[in-house]
Formats: sequence, structure tokens, C-alpha cells
Amino acid sequence: MNRSIATLLFLSLGILFVCEGGNPCCSQPCQNRGVCTAIDGNSYECDCTRTGFYGHNCTQPEFFTWIKMSLKPTPNTVHYLLTHYKGLWNIINSISFLRGQYHEISYVTHLHV
Repeated sequence: MNRSIATLLFLSLGILFVCEGGNPCCSQPCQNRGVCTAIDGNSYECDCTRTGFYGHNCTQPEFFTWIKMSLKPTPNTVHYLLTHYKGLWNIINSISFLRGQYHEISYVTHLHV
């Protein structure tokens, strides 16, 4: 037990020292699951492979990612449709995996209200 705590402490201190040394990746500039690699002391590069995004900080959506983001309704829209249209609710409620998805969306929506 003491060995694992010591290892964790060592890793934590190592990360602190790396970030204090001016590593540009410490500010986590890469978005959307991009991987940051420090180049020299002041610059960095983001690897956006298989993220669906591109650009210096992985913030520009690729075409199909943009379409998916544009067509996906917000949780509030889904909640409104399912609570105001009984027929749609009956269809969703009869299919178990869709019912679970809806309940999750509904829960998240109510948390943000």
C-alpha cells in the first residue's frame, strides 16, 4: 500500500515539475480528444487522428463530423418531442434500448434545468 502511494506521489510531483518548466501542453490546448506533443520549449502540435476534427487545436470539424453535429437534436428538443407527442413516446417506450437512451437524456436534461 505504501509503495503505491509513493508511486502516485512521485508521478504527481513529476507532472507538476513538467508543467512548471514551461511545457505548452500543460494548458491542454488540444480539444476534442486531440493529443498534445511539445515541440521545443514554446510550441506544441496536436495529433487529431481519428477524432473527427482537424486544425491547430483540433477544433475544426471534418465534413461528416459537421453533418453529425448539425443533425443531432439537443437533449431539450428530444425531451420536448417525447413529452408532447404520445404516439412517439409509445414507440420509444416499447423498444428497450431506446427507452434507456431516452431516460438518460431526460435525466441529464432535468439536471441542467
